[in-house]
Amino acid sequence: MGEFRPRIATACRAETLANRSVFQRMAHNRTRTGRWGLAGWHIDLAVALCVGVLATAAWLSTEYVYTARYKENLRLTLSEQLSTLRARLEGQIYRNTQLTRGLVAAIVAEPSLDQQRFSEIASYLLDSDAQLRNVGAAPDLVIRFVYPLEGNESIIGLDYRTVPTQRAAAEQAVAVRDIVVAGPVNLVQGGEGLIARFPVFIPAEGDAEPVFWGLVSTVLDLQELYRVSGLLDPDLPFDIILQGRDALGPAGEVFFGNPDLLTQAPILTTVSLPFGSWVLGAVPKEGWQVVPADKWLVRALFLLFGGAMMMGAAVSSNLVRQRLRAESQLNNAIDAIDDPFALFDAKDRLVLCNSPYREYFGADAEAAIEGTTFEEIIRSGVARGHYIEAIGQEEEWIAQRIRAHAAPESSIEQESQNGRWLRVREKRTPDGGRVAFRVDITELKQAQMAAESANRAKSEFLAMMSHELRTPLNAVIGFSEALELGVGVDDPIRRRDSLQAISSAGKQLNALLSDILDFSKIEDGKIDFEPEAIDPLSLLDEMQPMVQQIAERWNVSVDQVRSFDGQVMVDPMRLKQILLNFISNASKYNRPGGSLEIGCTETLDSRVRIYVSDTGVGIPEHYRSVIFSPFERAQHNASDTSGTGLGLSICKRLAEMMGGAIGFETEVGVGSTFWVEFAVHEPQPKLWAAAS
Repeated sequence: MGEFRPRIATACRAETLANRSVFQRMAHNRTRTGRWGLAGWHIDLAVALCVGVLATAAWLSTEYVYTARYKENLRLTLSEQLSTLRARLEGQIYRNTQLTRGLVAAIVAEPSLDQQRFSEIASYLLDSDAQLRNVGAAPDLVIRFVYPLEGNESIIGLDYRTVPTQRAAAEQAVAVRDIVVAGPVNLVQGGEGLIARFPVFIPAEGDAEPVFWGLVSTVLDLQELYRVSGLLDPDLPFDIILQGRDALGPAGEVFFGNPDLLTQAPILTTVSLPFGSWVLGAVPKEGWQVVPADKWLVRALFLLFGGAMMMGAAVSSNLVRQRLRAESQLNNAIDAIDDPFALFDAKDRLVLCNSPYREYFGADAEAAIEGTTFEEIIRSGVARGHYIEAIGQEEEWIAQRIRAHAAPESSIEQESQNGRWLRVREKRTPDGGRVAFRVDITELKQAQMAAESANRAKSEFLAMMSHELRTPLNAVIGFSEALELGVGVDDPIRRRDSLQAISSAGKQLNALLSDILDFSKIEDGKIDFEPEAIDPLSLLDEMQPMVQQIAERWNVSVDQVRSFDGQVMVDPMRLKQILLNFISNASKYNRPGGSLEIGCTETLDSRVRIYVSDTGVGIPEHYRSVIFSPFERAQHNASDTSGTGLGLSICKRLAEMMGGAIGFETEVGVGSTFWVEFAVHEPQPKLWAAAS
């Protein structure tokens, strides 16, 4: 039984794995459908039946192997016992033949012996416990001596050459010059015997060939040979056959036992004779369809074992179902959490996580699987550029992140490559693991950054406005005080210059306040528009005096290009405000003696583009992205010019509110072109009433 325990254990493990597979499929169905399908006891019964079937299969397999092994051991035992019988049989035959060889040696030494001398020598052979019945000598193949003589007188004078049944064996012995065994044969004296014939050659003098003297023959009592060798032992557990009459081996006849045993897959062994062989075979007395003595004990043990397994499987099924149900409820609850959640064990390996956690990692989701360490997850994310902060300082960021993760409790903010912001909160569990939550704070972060940007813009605006308002205001105050104190009052020229300075400063203050009020109205959505279909070229003609005045002030020339004939639907005052801003900037930021080009053209997509080009210094690359932002004055000499930095921002919003678009092209050292585009207005045809 001990040698089959590993097979039983293997079968049990297979049953356990199959049982677990059944449980997992049940849990999957529960998670997918939300119901268990069968009542709990039905599942337990099904599992128990499955285990019973597996146990039965294991029992049948084990019993088959056990029976086969028993038969194998039986054949091995029988083979060992048969080898013992073969050794005894060979030993007895060789013992008898060796005794006869002694008689042959005596004849060679004394070839002229007579009957009396032959009897003296032969008596030593027969007086031993050998199975020899008689021995005879045939000089020149004619029997002349025999021992014992009594009862064997009739064979004296027998010539082997004249007896066909004896001649072949005699001639064979002479030819091979060695012992030849014939038989078994039926003896004249009764019973069966083996006849062994020994050729006798007398050595010649010198190198001459030995001279043939004759034959010595001995008769072995076959039944006595069988008895002494153990073949007749009644306690033998098997039946025996001997095959190979006249030492012909498998080609000879069966001369001992039932020949039908050859058809029952006997154990066979070869009995070697002095010349030739026999085949010794054996079959169990009950045949090969044997049953191990403890087979029913094995069956009883399997029955008890299988019953215990079925009961254990039913109980285990119930416990596993309860556990899987609890795990399913836990997983569903975790998946129901909107924010990413993950749990790590004491070895920092991911135990479980929810769908938002995997979705957060996106392309790195394959790294966020159970069993992956925290370091492997973040290294995969860093390799894919998932963490913006880590770019350019990967190893330092990883080390810092791992230190924060190892702390008993931590809270950090991370920006991912998709522009989302998460607040990562991690806390150590009592067993040494980690619980990690990720809360999406993108909107909060954007609001915070917008507030910070607005606060910076506010601070910058206040600082700039403080300077911009204080400059003309100081001029007003200074020249007013001078006039009040009478400085230059009596000098008409100085009085005129002071009043002009006060007037210019007042106009500058008015322009600054107008920009601020316009921007405030646009931000609050309180600005009004009065759109109408106008010809842009006519609008440019109206603006010509103001354009010329601005150009002369900044010492630039103006050229106008006309390549469009049509209308646009806009508020003329607001379009004029946009163009004056373009012209003012193009003049202020132009080089002395530079030029302006004001044009109106139709684009390829049937829109009207009104543009102002200058020959100024152009706009540097790092200022271009903020050129239309509030309070930005992106020019090399911005600090030397007045303004709020709201002009272009106001122009952009006015253009967009009228359904247009605004943009610019620039090249450092060559100049810039600012433009505004609107759709071409197609006048509706007038419908006239028919005259009555």
